[in-house]
Amino acid sequence: MSSGNAAECVTGAARAMDAPSTARQLADSTQFTSQEISGPLAALFRSLPRDDEGRASAAEVMAMPEVAMFPMVARALALHSQQESMVDFAGFVRALSTLSGRVSLGVKVQLAFEMYTLSGRGSAGDEAIEARAMFNVFRLVTGRQYT
Repeated sequence: MSSGNAAECVTGAARAMDAPSTARQLADSTQFTSQEISGPLAALFRSLPRDDEGRASAAEVMAMPEVAMFPMVARALALHSQQESMVDFAGFVRALSTLSGRVSLGVKVQLAFEMYTLSGRGSAGDEAIEARAMFNVFRLVTGRQYT
């Protein structure tokens, strides 16, 4: 791809990130408002180095102080990105939304199960999920201490 095409891709991805329709669509499917998405979340994502398709590396996202405090961020990013090592703006917003304190307990339970099965140790099919391991994932996702 020529450098002109790469610049056009990044510019196109930036325009999509800034589009009010993108913010509204993400607001409809996440716990954030369109103002939060087009404002601070877009600014946070723009601060990351991005590839020619406008995606940031999951490692760069996880290194951000605002994101690093979430112990399950790597799994949340993997759930919301098409390519495990790279994440686009929509995946970034969706991952942060799932870790948000605004998410209901029911959504957190579903997320904990999805994250657990993502690790390859459990499944909804043949394999039984070890209760203690699931409990630990649930505790990390909810951010609460249970006994």
